[in-house]
Amino acid sequence: ADEARADLTTFSSRPAGLHLEALAIAPPAAAWTPLNAPVPGRFLAGGLPADPQARWTLKLPDAWNGDLVVAAAPGLAPCEAYDLYWSDFLLAQGYAFAVTDKGTRMVRTDDAVYIPSDAGGRPSLWTDRLVALTNHARGELTFRAGRPPKRVFAVGVSNGGWLVRRALEERPDLFAGGVESSGVLWRAEGPNLLEQLPAALRAADKGFAPEALAAAGLTLPDGWGGLAAFYRDFLWGPTLAYFLAHLDPEWRGDLAAYDYAARPAARHAVRLLENTGRIGKPLWSVAGEGDLLTPPSRHLEPYQALVKDAGRGALHRVVRVPMGSHSDADAHIVPTAAPLMAAAHKSFEELAS
Repeated sequence: ADEARADLTTFSSRPAGLHLEALAIAPPAAAWTPLNAPVPGRFLAGGLPADPQARWTLKLPDAWNGDLVVAAAPGLAPCEAYDLYWSDFLLAQGYAFAVTDKGTRMVRTDDAVYIPSDAGGRPSLWTDRLVALTNHARGELTFRAGRPPKRVFAVGVSNGGWLVRRALEERPDLFAGGVESSGVLWRAEGPNLLEQLPAALRAADKGFAPEALAAAGLTLPDGWGGLAAFYRDFLWGPTLAYFLAHLDPEWRGDLAAYDYAARPAARHAVRLLENTGRIGKPLWSVAGEGDLLTPPSRHLEPYQALVKDAGRGALHRVVRVPMGSHSDADAHIVPTAAPLMAAAHKSFEELAS
């Protein structure tokens, strides 16, 4: 691993400019974590030993409190995506913070998103990658700080939130608990993004008519038409295209015409990603009522039911934010969109205490 001493927060970089992917999920600047001084420490980065396509970073503050927080980046973003959303908040309290990306390098331009469909970015690898990061970060901390972490927590947003759920379902022995925001739900029989997003694209073709949006589980708050158009171009279409490339690569038709119910191979592929609800440690789920990508009716409420049916309801707490959107940066487009970050931070404080 590469190692350097640095200010581990954005305190020093805020005046000069921040990573674009950090700004892409963070709320407006007034809601950022207040920082009164740098947080010095060691910054480590590298590739996972058995998974060199996956990049990871580990921030170890000099005033380490003994706990570790791990995360998988949201969407297909790099590790820096959480610099404002999670990293500043955690480092200011002394947590070590480790992040892995998805092994895929996404490129944004003003009018397009380019996503390579390489095998290293397969969604079926992502849970194992987060587990590998957790074990690797534990080893790095033991080696560099002379002791293993007392507790390990998982946090994440969107696809990173799905992986928090998966981590607490598949490997609860590694974690003390987790917090997820806007988490994605994958179920082979639905709900999932492969059945939802074609309906969302068809609703866009119909001018975002309420009844068409309802077929995708979506409700459009007043004044959010511009945000819906942004989601159509930069989230609904690219997200569906990415997952189809990995989960149903034989599909060659129009995205809006995709019919998940008629694609048994896709159902088999989604089964490898399924959430079970069998969480083994406490989980806080934060969701926005106005989420235009993972609406609570499709991605939160069915997951709540899964957890309850698995007999784990006592481990699950849910925070729903009125007028909350999928990304906190949406408040730049529609000022009435409420950020989720503060609720996620409060949830983490309750979990850790």
